[in-house]
Amino acid sequence: MQFLFPAFLTAALVIAIPIIIHLFNFRRYKKVFFTNVAFLRTIQQTSNSRKKVQQWLVLACRCLAILALVFAFAQPFFETKGKVKQGTNYTIIYLDNSFSMGAKSTNNNLLETGKETAHQIINGFGPDDKFQIVTNNPEGSQQQWLNKEEAIAIVDEKIISPQFKPFSQVFKSMQQNFKITGQGKFNAYIISDFQKEAADLAKIKDSTIQVNLVPITATNVANVYIDSVYFKNQISSPGIANQLVYKIKNDGNQTTTVKPVFKFNGNNKPLAIKTIDGGSSITDTVPVISNKTVFQSAELLINDAAINFDDNYYLAWNEISKVNVLVINENNQNKYLNTALLTSGLFNITNEEVSRVNFGNFSNYQLIILNEISSASSGLISELTKAMDAGTNLTIFPNGQNSSAMSQLSSAFSLGVVPGMTAGNKTVYSINTKDYIFQNVFEGRTQQLKLPVSNKSLNVRTKSAKGAVALLSYRDGNAFLVRYPRYSGQVFLSAAPLDVNASDFVRNGEIIVPFLFKAAFNNNQQKVSFTIGQNESFEIAAVKEGQDAILKFTGPQTFIPEQIRKGRRTLINTGKETILPGIYDLEKGGKYAFNYSRKESNMTFLSLENIKSFESDHIKLITPSAQTNLASVVQEGDTGLSLWKYFLMAALLFLLAEAAILRWFK
Repeated sequence: MQFLFPAFLTAALVIAIPIIIHLFNFRRYKKVFFTNVAFLRTIQQTSNSRKKVQQWLVLACRCLAILALVFAFAQPFFETKGKVKQGTNYTIIYLDNSFSMGAKSTNNNLLETGKETAHQIINGFGPDDKFQIVTNNPEGSQQQWLNKEEAIAIVDEKIISPQFKPFSQVFKSMQQNFKITGQGKFNAYIISDFQKEAADLAKIKDSTIQVNLVPITATNVANVYIDSVYFKNQISSPGIANQLVYKIKNDGNQTTTVKPVFKFNGNNKPLAIKTIDGGSSITDTVPVISNKTVFQSAELLINDAAINFDDNYYLAWNEISKVNVLVINENNQNKYLNTALLTSGLFNITNEEVSRVNFGNFSNYQLIILNEISSASSGLISELTKAMDAGTNLTIFPNGQNSSAMSQLSSAFSLGVVPGMTAGNKTVYSINTKDYIFQNVFEGRTQQLKLPVSNKSLNVRTKSAKGAVALLSYRDGNAFLVRYPRYSGQVFLSAAPLDVNASDFVRNGEIIVPFLFKAAFNNNQQKVSFTIGQNESFEIAAVKEGQDAILKFTGPQTFIPEQIRKGRRTLINTGKETILPGIYDLEKGGKYAFNYSRKESNMTFLSLENIKSFESDHIKLITPSAQTNLASVVQEGDTGLSLWKYFLMAALLFLLAEAAILRWFK
């Protein structure tokens, strides 16, 4: 046991006063004469004996009462597990203000309950202690040390936010802030509903910081939400139905019914009513047809009253009419290639000879095809590089007779091609449907596809070429068709020439047509939706000139994204803004959809038993029962188990005992 004010113990000397009074009885006795006292001797002896016992008991009660008062003023305490440290308290309180904290608790939502809890924690510390209040929002004020009144005021200002952070990320920022302060007692309080997606407690490890876990639980949390929405075909064209796939989840325990509504072109289209069992999901599609070659936008909604931040999903996309393709030939055009491109109706095709090609027009094409050229000049390679840097993609079909151009191109773009052509009949065995080129193209019909056959081919070392992805492969594992990300575009290489005498690839329309159409687009093309708070980037083929050369998003609100100019293109980075969900227009860049993250939609939480399993010397769980008197718990953790109240009660009990002895002990 230790004392907060040990100097008060000197006051214990006052117990000498009742002792002196007891030893030196100053009362005067008056003599009373009796005629015969023989019968009183026995009574007198008995009375004297009881009187002495009474006096000793009264003396003991008085002394103990005085000692108890002295101890109470000295404020004794027991250290709690040896954790009490000396010095100023520096306390950081993390108040989770993510969407899940908007759920209802007993009388209020969880965030308001968390604010009341934060008040109790702050009030449990001394007047000279310092505080920081942190949330999921990136605010500079969170790094300032506050007194008690300032900290309480900051807590009251906090509101629900779309930002989401795992505990490990929050704790890392706490460590940095504590490190700046120097010496002191470092305390961290995590006030949260401990959603599993965020509560990565295993990553919280620092013996210099006392971490206190304060769970706040909601009542009957269940959530039905739109998990994801995407087009089955990554590229959408006017007049062609594209299946929009949507997935709805039910994280509750009860079966529920939802009524999806699809908003498109100013119309609200009710979709089929869905019944979803608890803990399961449904996936369905809706056909989307547009007749305009412009940016389009839509919204999918459901009805869920409990938690509604994830009840709608915005999407935006660009309807592509035709792809501009430039075919550079050695001499003659390939009639099969022309037929495949023109009959599909998806391409605007231009054929030029390599000796007469106009380099200045390369930027007008989404795709450039090198058809069996025998030599690639430095000027051609330089202009191809500039075009790819601007987003144009390149497809190479090698010359079966002359490998000079292939060697030059392989060296320039690091394609990993072994010089020379190898003869031998080989059949393509596998198709990579996970890559965006062939993803969602064949509807599970890959077993029925007739795959290309070649009688001469290049040996392509995909493992030694950076970023190489095999799209079509022979049975021996060698690649027939390879994709390479280069500059801001893509390079596609066929191991076999386009000549029908070397390969039947050009006559295989169900493979070469979707390949060439997809090859015209970068795999970094516009997504149908971006996630608020998640770092994502994309490029647009536009820049803004002049003094105010800043591109802006306008929609539910206006914001300026991080942007980097790259020649005639602009790289847009998103994720650092706290914005409202919806459809936004980007200057010179089209429409873009932003939605809240679905990480918090899964309303599963750590139980008290799960949280308790993470307890250690520097991590402590404050249970809901202990939270009813949280200020005392905090004070006890700071100064140890305070005993002054018990000694004050003991002093009162001793005084009551003295009164009882004087009244009834005769």
